[in-house]
Amino acid sequence: MNEIDLTALEISTNWYKNTIIQDMLTFEGINLGFLVEWELFHYLIQTIKNYVMLEKILEKEKPQKAIIYGDIGQIGSIFDKHHVTYELKESENHNDDKFIMDYIEIKYDIFNHPVSFRISLQKFFWMRRQYEKVLNMILKLFSVKGKRDNLRKNYLLLEFNPSTYNDLLYAAEKNNNNLKLFNFRRPAIWNVNSFKVILRSGCDIVREYTDKVPDEKIKSVIDHLRNSYEMEKIFSIRNKSFWFFIQKDFINFCHIRFLEALQEIKSVTAILKNQRIDCILGWNDSLQTEKTIMTIGKKLGIQTVVLQHGIVNHNENPEKIRSHIKINGLVPLVADYLCCWGDIMEKHAISLGMQKEKLVKTGSPRYDSFFSQKRMIHVKEKKTILFATSGLANNFVAGFTSEILKKYEESIENICSICQRFKEYELIVKIHPYSSDFIDVKSIIKRSNSNAMIIQNANMEKLIENCDVLITYAQSTVLLEAMILEKPTISIWLYDFISPEEDMLFKYDAVTVTTSERLEDNLKRILKDEDFTKFKINNGKRFVNDYLSNRGKASYELLRFLDQITNNK
Repeated sequence: MNEIDLTALEISTNWYKNTIIQDMLTFEGINLGFLVEWELFHYLIQTIKNYVMLEKILEKEKPQKAIIYGDIGQIGSIFDKHHVTYELKESENHNDDKFIMDYIEIKYDIFNHPVSFRISLQKFFWMRRQYEKVLNMILKLFSVKGKRDNLRKNYLLLEFNPSTYNDLLYAAEKNNNNLKLFNFRRPAIWNVNSFKVILRSGCDIVREYTDKVPDEKIKSVIDHLRNSYEMEKIFSIRNKSFWFFIQKDFINFCHIRFLEALQEIKSVTAILKNQRIDCILGWNDSLQTEKTIMTIGKKLGIQTVVLQHGIVNHNENPEKIRSHIKINGLVPLVADYLCCWGDIMEKHAISLGMQKEKLVKTGSPRYDSFFSQKRMIHVKEKKTILFATSGLANNFVAGFTSEILKKYEESIENICSICQRFKEYELIVKIHPYSSDFIDVKSIIKRSNSNAMIIQNANMEKLIENCDVLITYAQSTVLLEAMILEKPTISIWLYDFISPEEDMLFKYDAVTVTTSERLEDNLKRILKDEDFTKFKINNGKRFVNDYLSNRGKASYELLRFLDQITNNK
């Protein structure tokens, strides 16, 4: 691993354990620094990279003057140290959102035109609360579920998309379970389909308490962090402190996130004490909200479970990813159990140090519909190539260097341009939620292929079912979805520090792995060579059978397990 990766990981997961500050960071038995590990890591990995790079440039080039665009915070000190004068200028493209959770991106497709805009997290929370007040009144008017049996088990679902997990919600109603949705970062209902799912399933929507926590609660903590000599020692690399480089951002971050955390602790504690909850189910416990809820739930004696939510990097050398366990969400940090999709993930989790008795193979409820529906054979008006973009490997410095960003941009241009040469095929591009974090993906697509249809929000099952071939990056979960629906797949490989030969997914020879420069020949072979395509699809079916347990009935298997562990309480 890169030195910067290790430093960012070490600091983000240990700074709050310092004996001098540990006690003052602890509220209701929860260390607030522990709650923000994930977000702080992603900030540090980028910031330390910038600091190290700037130090190298100044030492090597020895400039007399620098021109800096945008808000530089306190980094002027680094220029003072090197006796470099600097001039500040406004940047047209400057973005004040320095932390991942500073903002929410709202995305819509209006008449096949993608529209997106960013709003602050605080503004989103306010809008969501107002929306859910009205929503709850509407649900009460339409609700036909009647009085519920108090003997039913109550399961709290965290940040679940009801449209994606509709089979689980319907199965719970038949299984005589009460499901309660608790969504902080997304509204439980945002379109007609999700409204229908909530209404039909009888699922409850839990709203958090909104009493604000006074600023005085953390003022002494923030003042101590701002003036603490310990922070200079903690935030260092190569025996050089970069505290001056991040102090302003870090103090601001702690001030905002710690207030949010205290409010969440207060709200969640009240909810879990006032409502009967038998089990908490989430699909990640490394993020602040999920970590808070599961930590409080465990303290109150409530069972906690994490459900695997995507295909992961099943590297045959677990040491390559073991160090990132606290950040990447592969195995639970807080939860009692991991419900994984099958044998391959079970073995992988054990290799990463998880106890077998804390693992259960339920399969994936989100794919029950992929197996249960009878596929209709219909004649399409036009053949389709589906290109699903992906986010970059931002858990590693090597995953978003300038070289990788350039390769990523060039690959999108190449893919869109090459697909234009296949005149009988329409290109549909499904944009990944995080693919536009570093570059303007939509502009690149429009520039490279003006006829391409760009989609931000869509039912992936329908998109894949109607395509003739899927193109994506690395070991994306969408590859598994395409294999389930028996579609040929192509993976564009960008990274030198990760090899596809090391990952279990590619051992099955189901995915055609290539670079964007060699895409045309590979795409031509898949679209024209029927025997080759059948060979790949059959290998994909073999991988699906090995990777997924309880195909088509995972929802009932998951509920059976939840019933089992709550009966044993």
